[in-house]
Amino acid sequence: MGAGSEQARKADYYFMEALRREAAGEPDAAFLMLRRAYMLDSVSGTDVGGLLGARLVALSRGDSVMMSAGVRLLEKHFAANPSDLYAGLNLSHYYERMSLPGKSLAVWATLDSAHSDNPAVVWNRAGREIQFGNRDLALGLLDRLEKMDGMNEGITAQKAQIMVESGDTAAAVAEVRRLLAAKPHDANARVLAASVFGHIGLPDSASAYLDLALELDPTNGAAYFQRALSYKESGRLDEYNAEIADAVRLDDLDLESKLGLLTDYLRQYADSTGRKGEIEDLFSSLVEQYPHEASVHRMFCSYYLVLKDFGHAAEQLGYVADMNPDDGEVWENVIRLYATADSLGASIAAGRQALRYHPDNVGVRRLLSMVYMQDNRLDSAMVELRRLTALTSDDPLELSQTYSTMGDLFQKLECGDSAVVCYEKAIDLDPDNDLALNNYAFYISDLSNAGESKLRNAEEMISRALKLNPGQPTYLDTYAWILFRQAEYKRAKEYIDATMAAIGDDPPAEVLEHAGDIVFMLGQHEQALEYWREALAKEPDNDLLRRKVKHKTYFYE
Repeated sequence: MGAGSEQARKADYYFMEALRREAAGEPDAAFLMLRRAYMLDSVSGTDVGGLLGARLVALSRGDSVMMSAGVRLLEKHFAANPSDLYAGLNLSHYYERMSLPGKSLAVWATLDSAHSDNPAVVWNRAGREIQFGNRDLALGLLDRLEKMDGMNEGITAQKAQIMVESGDTAAAVAEVRRLLAAKPHDANARVLAASVFGHIGLPDSASAYLDLALELDPTNGAAYFQRALSYKESGRLDEYNAEIADAVRLDDLDLESKLGLLTDYLRQYADSTGRKGEIEDLFSSLVEQYPHEASVHRMFCSYYLVLKDFGHAAEQLGYVADMNPDDGEVWENVIRLYATADSLGASIAAGRQALRYHPDNVGVRRLLSMVYMQDNRLDSAMVELRRLTALTSDDPLELSQTYSTMGDLFQKLECGDSAVVCYEKAIDLDPDNDLALNNYAFYISDLSNAGESKLRNAEEMISRALKLNPGQPTYLDTYAWILFRQAEYKRAKEYIDATMAAIGDDPPAEVLEHAGDIVFMLGQHEQALEYWREALAKEPDNDLLRRKVKHKTYFYE
């Protein structure tokens, strides 16, 4: 046996082994086998090249070199094997992802030449011909498809759309009537007829066909949706509202159709507080019908998020977590939403429940530690953070976050030396941890005995943080305060103004107080008093602010 034959035999072996590994759910091993097969027989092994190319494209994930190599292999393989449907599909998907529709169309035209009797190929080519405005060619393809599959709503809808866009409404109507004649008892055909007649300005005919569709099939969700849409488009909102409400409460209508109708209704009214009661009634009806459907509660949650009602949003997402307890990300969002709603007890309860299912989930424990801190349960927060140091010991970036949060906690506990140790560990582990850089810098700037050297170090850290996260309002405020402590009041004002601009409406009391202190030192005493008064309104128990407002002057702490 010659060397070439031996190589081909080995290539065949690796190729078959790759297919076996792929079928066994071992994609990484399959990839290695394919690569070996291609290296052994890169000339004749075109099947190998096609599969390897597809795998390289799938694995590239932004690696342009790997992507290009995969595409070259696919193109070479497809040129030699124009009937390979799998390679053509992969190549077409790549071209479309890279916004190369002309090349994608060429692939489908090639596949159509080889698979003229494959309905999926003909359908895909027709869709792409429509994109390029090749209407006559697309109609011919759809006629071919109709001969293969018979008349159906999808084909007729495409043909009617092409005819309407070409200005030939008579042909579109004739096409629809052909479908109606072929399917005299098909509700979906009547829905399509209603859609076409409505589009070309025949609302009475459209309404009549929707009535016929619902007579044939009272559970046809598309008919309800089309009728509701026609009411909305014609400004008949009372009828639109009634149609949605009736459809959502229908026992026989499927959930997918109800959610589609409700989605459209929410687009119309989600931010209207006047409709809140009606919308909640619709959701309550759905929950009663489908108490264990996560999709209903997710949509209910999304509605409350639009209203910024974070407590009710958390409650609905909590039901989703109970139904899918293995989804750690859902639990994390429940914890966040309750904390955002200032329902710290509920947030902690959700965190504890999540840990029953996910004891080693870093995200859950981190969130729980932060909520404990927010609730001033500092001992419990420390317990969670110490567990996190063990859980994240082999991940420098995660461990850096843990030490950063621990530094914040030690600040709250007034253990300054320990806070410094934690911040420095966090920055050593991840020099780009912008939150640790900011918090450490602010801690230094807030020390009454911070000397010139420490303040320079703090400025260097906050400068790094802002380079990593430009425009972050908290970091801008920290920079302003460090400059204030260094008596660089003009520069401090530039940064506090940038802070206020970045925050927009409703800046927090601390930022307002800093702004007042800075402008006071620049001689703008009335402006300073205005800032302090705004800050005091937000923090009425702040004794230092009260003194500043009362005596109209700055006090050194």
